[in-house]
Amino acid sequence: MSIRTGLTFPVFEEYITGDYAREGANISDENIPKNMPVANQWVHGGPLIEGGENKMNVAVEENVAKVNLHLLTADDLSQIKVLDPSGKEMSANVEIGKEDEVFFSGAISHSLTLDNPQIGEWQIEMEAEEENAYLLVADYDMEKKSDVGIRTEKEMAGLQKNQQLAYKLKVNNPNVQEDTVKATYHVTESDSPNNSETWVVTGGTNLSQELTFDKQDRAYNITIDIDGLTKDGNPFKRTIVDSVYVGEFPRK
Repeated sequence: MSIRTGLTFPVFEEYITGDYAREGANISDENIPKNMPVANQWVHGGPLIEGGENKMNVAVEENVAKVNLHLLTADDLSQIKVLDPSGKEMSANVEIGKEDEVFFSGAISHSLTLDNPQIGEWQIEMEAEEENAYLLVADYDMEKKSDVGIRTEKEMAGLQKNQQLAYKLKVNNPNVQEDTVKATYHVTESDSPNNSETWVVTGGTNLSQELTFDKQDRAYNITIDIDGLTKDGNPFKRTIVDSVYVGEFPRK
C-alpha cells in the first residue's frame, strides 16, 4: 500500500466517500446524496519509519460526541498507543483485522472509538518493525446542530479541457473564527499522480475556488484539507475527497 502525506489518491476514494464513511459519520442516505462527498471526516496518510518515532495528532473540537478512527497499515504494527490531550495513555479497545475490500486487500485494519472525547490534540503513536505506511480516516459524530457545517457543491456539466470548475465550499458555523479558516485544494490527475496542482484559500468561511484542468478525457481527484479554530480557540480539521471527469464520457 503506497500512501503520500497530504494527498489522497483514487485508490482510497471509493472507500472513504462510500458506505463506510457514511456509517462511521452517522450519515444516512436521507441526509446526503450518494454523489456528494462526505464533509465530517479527516483523512491523513504517510510513511511509517522502521523502529522510529511515528506520531500523528488528531484534533477534537467542542461538541464532538465521539470520533470513530479507522487506521489502515500496509503491515502489522508492533504497538499502538492513544494519548489524550493531557498526555495520558488511553486504554483503547482496538479491533484488528485484515481488509477484504478490493482496494485494500491484505491491509491491516485497526478500528477504535473515542467516546465523549476530551477537547484538544489527541496523539496516536505507532511502532513499526519494518518500513510501513498508514491511512487514517477519522469520522466525527457531532452533537445535533453543532457540526462544522461544511456545505459544498460544484458546477461541472459538460466540463471540457481548460474550462474552470466552480467549486463552492462554505463553512456555515458562527462558532468558527473566520480569519483562521484555510482550505488547501490538491488536484491530481488519476493516472499521473505527479501531475498535481495546489490552491490555497484563506481568511473566511467562503472557501470556494475555481479549478482548471489542463487535459481532456481525464479523471481528476480533488482532496481539500480544511483547518481553522473555533471561537473557543480549539483547532478543527476536515478533509473532503471528490473527483471529476473532463471530457465526454464514451458512448456505449
